[in-house]
Amino acid sequence: MFRTVELRIYRKIYFNCLALLCLVIAASLFLGLSGWQYQKLPAQPNRIKDVLLYGMILLAILYSIFRRRQDEKLNTLTEFNEKLVFHRHYFKTRLLWYVLSGIVACILFVIIGQWLFLYFAIFDLAMLLILYPTKSFFKKELDDEEIIFIP
Repeated sequence: MFRTVELRIYRKIYFNCLALLCLVIAASLFLGLSGWQYQKLPAQPNRIKDVLLYGMILLAILYSIFRRRQDEKLNTLTEFNEKLVFHRHYFKTRLLWYVLSGIVACILFVIIGQWLFLYFAIFDLAMLLILYPTKSFFKKELDDEEIIFIP
């Protein structure tokens, strides 16, 4: 039986997530450079920033635990088709995490006006770029050297 992976499906999902994150970063950069910043009261942006920042830290910890469990589950699957279906869902989840993390960082940048948050969004974009679906990526992720790729 042939083990095939259709790269077109993964690349479509990937480029949609990449385009969305790039648009959000560009919009927040435009707002930041034009001087627009949300400020009603001096203390209010700090409370919003703290809630969002600590919320993202908590979510990052929970996501890392979730990702470790998903990696373990992927490694325990033996049948290739089950592994591929699970990996597709896992891949979408990973992309969605970086997109949402980048969006929250952009929102924090616009609300607070501190460039550090835009750098966090750019870091999320870099992490998203690492996940580009290539043949070597799938061979490593699915732990199978005999995969046939359909472009």
